[in-house]
Amino acid sequence: MLCDDEEIAAYHERFMGLSGPTDVLSWPSDVALGDVMVSCETALRQAGELGHSWEREVCVLAVHGTLHLLGWDDHGAEEQAAMQARVDEIVDAALGHERPQEQGPA
Repeated sequence: MLCDDEEIAAYHERFMGLSGPTDVLSWPSDVALGDVMVSCETALRQAGELGHSWEREVCVLAVHGTLHLLGWDDHGAEEQAAMQARVDEIVDAALGHERPQEQGPA
């Protein structure tokens, strides 16, 4: 599900007890594996910060949320690194490897 910061902030408060927007939320469902919600506004900001496309960032966040539904966790440094490597592997396989934009002198 794609949404804006206002909508994801409401879910963030409701399900996590945390105020403010986040980039991605996921939660299990009785009908399917679960739901993944991605904030398009946050994805756009993060894509700019990371130097890749908005489309790639939305895919990264959707895969990240899906991995949580599959039991992956990212609370510790090792878990974060393993999860990010798996996200990158999946997104690269789907979209191809996109190098961050070169940052030249200001």
